[in-house]
Amino acid sequence: MALALVAATMLPVAFAQDAEGYEEDDFDLYGEDGGAGLELGGEEEAAAVQSYAHPDVTTSILFENHMDKEFPPGETVDVVVGVSNGANTEINVTYITASLVMPNDFGYFVENYTAWRYATFVHPNEEGSFVYRFTPNENFDPRPFGLMVLVYYSDAEENLWLSAAYNSTIAIVDAAPLLDASTAFRYVAGFLVLATAAYLYFSSSSSSPNKSSKRAAVKVEAGTAPAGLTEDDVDFLPAHLRKKVIGGKTKKSSGKNKRK
Repeated sequence: MALALVAATMLPVAFAQDAEGYEEDDFDLYGEDGGAGLELGGEEEAAAVQSYAHPDVTTSILFENHMDKEFPPGETVDVVVGVSNGANTEINVTYITASLVMPNDFGYFVENYTAWRYATFVHPNEEGSFVYRFTPNENFDPRPFGLMVLVYYSDAEENLWLSAAYNSTIAIVDAAPLLDASTAFRYVAGFLVLATAAYLYFSSSSSSPNKSSKRAAVKVEAGTAPAGLTEDDVDFLPAHLRKKVIGGKTKKSSGKNKRK
């Protein structure tokens, strides 16, 4: 089975020819005698999967976007159906359809999906791959279901056959949250780190100018007239400024003398 799936993915893929598709009620499955045929649906369809498969034709399936076979409701499921023709005559793959059934009773149908028309020939000892899509009802509650993916085909003598590409259980699950808990925690932690770094940076930047201003103010306040300064040295200043400069020097000098 695994080899068949790998081989199917390497072959040219056929797509449905009609965008609107066909409902299952649009065609019947006839026996070799061309009688009234077997109407699709219910327990009879489940029995047809076993009794109408060609002995030399095998089918396989690959769930492209849901390998775990867990389908969120309302989300389209893509499958690739592989058909291997081991007969000595070509076969014409006409339709593929799917249905959800009760997991404990495959004859009880819950939801039928559109039957897509392909009309593609698969020659003897060759394989073909066919894309099929279906969408589980968006109102389904999470629970297991049975899934039947059926392939309808005919041979060169126009005998009609039916094979099950998939006839087992799947699970309808809740849609994955857009942001899980671990991812949300990483985002919050990263934001806190950036916010802390930004706070420390701006705090240090805003405190630096204040320190510089204080240092500058101290230097200005501590300034005094140079030693040995006389009135002749400052005669270019106005008279009231000359007195202040010379007077400040004299007061500072007398203060030092007193301390001595």
